[in-house]
Amino acid sequence: MHTQTDTQLILAFKNGQRAAGEEITQRYYSKILFMCSKYLNSVPDGEDAAQEVFFKVIAEKKIISFRGQSKLSTWLIRVAINVCKSQFRNRSTKKLNLMDQEGMNLMEETVPCKRKSPEENFIKAEIQEKVQDAIEGLPRKCKKAMYSIYIRDYSYKEAAKELNIPVNILGVRLMYGRKLIFQFLRKEIRQDCSFGLLDIHPRIQMALN
Repeated sequence: MHTQTDTQLILAFKNGQRAAGEEITQRYYSKILFMCSKYLNSVPDGEDAAQEVFFKVIAEKKIISFRGQSKLSTWLIRVAINVCKSQFRNRSTKKLNLMDQEGMNLMEETVPCKRKSPEENFIKAEIQEKVQDAIEGLPRKCKKAMYSIYIRDYSYKEAAKELNIPVNILGVRLMYGRKLIFQFLRKEIRQDCSFGLLDIHPRIQMALN
């Protein structure tokens, strides 16, 4: 697929050829990463934004709406700009949340620690089981990526090497897997038990936040 044009790749993707989506990601990831990193003035934030761009474009199939009225690269940049703007908004929200959390921590220092009840421990175990079910139900490629990073504690480079895929493709698969887990949990977990998510495997919890 390396020799195919953008138009041919998009058509192939619309016809169900997933490899075409990965080729598009490979072809434009570096350019989008560079732009996002400059826009956000941060390489780590740029990586998160670039992965989200290709998640939206490929995993969520937003590329199907591409009409060819401009170059694919130009269209991807528009998507990236919107993602970066959203990142800016999230930064502001996180700062406010951090201030709130610091206030809560001060309050907790003056309140005696309360042990979890048997009911809370049961809920914790139930939610852990549901998270495991969610991972098991992921598409094969996403499940392998999730296990490599969040269960086996591999670095991105180690996981990408084991799975024989580029690091950027690994990042997109991880993002897709996290989205699917969230969708599963929203359906399966009662709203009043959502606090139990704080007790799942710490690396998975960190990824879901």
